[in-house]
Amino acid sequence: MMHAIVAPSSSPADPDLVGVALGGRVTLAADGSMVGRGTESEAGQVNLRADPGDFQPQADGRFVFEIAVDPTTKPDYERGFVAGGTTSVIFGIDPFSAGTDDAGGVVAMLRVRDPAGFDVANLTGTYTLGMWTLFLRPTASGSDAALGTLELKSNGDFELLAQSNTGVDFRYSGTFQAQADGTLTFTVPGTRETWVAAFDQGYDTIVFVDQFKESRADQQIELNLGIALRPMPPSGS
Repeated sequence: MMHAIVAPSSSPADPDLVGVALGGRVTLAADGSMVGRGTESEAGQVNLRADPGDFQPQADGRFVFEIAVDPTTKPDYERGFVAGGTTSVIFGIDPFSAGTDDAGGVVAMLRVRDPAGFDVANLTGTYTLGMWTLFLRPTASGSDAALGTLELKSNGDFELLAQSNTGVDFRYSGTFQAQADGTLTFTVPGTRETWVAAFDQGYDTIVFVDQFKESRADQQIELNLGIALRPMPPSGS
């Protein structure tokens, strides 16, 4: 998940008060409680939890849920989401009306896949990609959106090509590793960062979180969240 944060005007000029990204794994119980672990862009390893009843399906098909994040280096905080999805994937929006601080963001949750029959060859190919970027430099903060492609190659390399909403072309490349449970990691040698990711049972959906606070030559600091979908085959094929 990734959030833009609106800090009080009296707050120090801190990139972590502009935005935060987090990727991890939670286990959802039948009573609506959750427990898990993750990696956050500010605090590193964090515990994740939700109390019984915090995950609630609604009659109209939506889900409403809360997740508490428990870092060791700062106070706990909560995020609340309104979401929709299937038995395999959930996409949610934090509508800026829940939680313990002024933040708005998105979350994507993919069910851990059945490892039986896993074949990394089924994951290769070119996906249609959408990305949301947060710029954390306090004196030049903001956000961006981009569209492009994510290609996973049979030799273990990946290439991400996209264009921002201002018309700027950009590229990331590196290597990926996929596990049978549906977890992925992307390693970007040029910026020395690693992204966490997941893919679904049908190898059709990939979600990744770049929670590494990359600092560029212009001193801008970036976080990213991306969703990549395998294109549908042409009708009749």
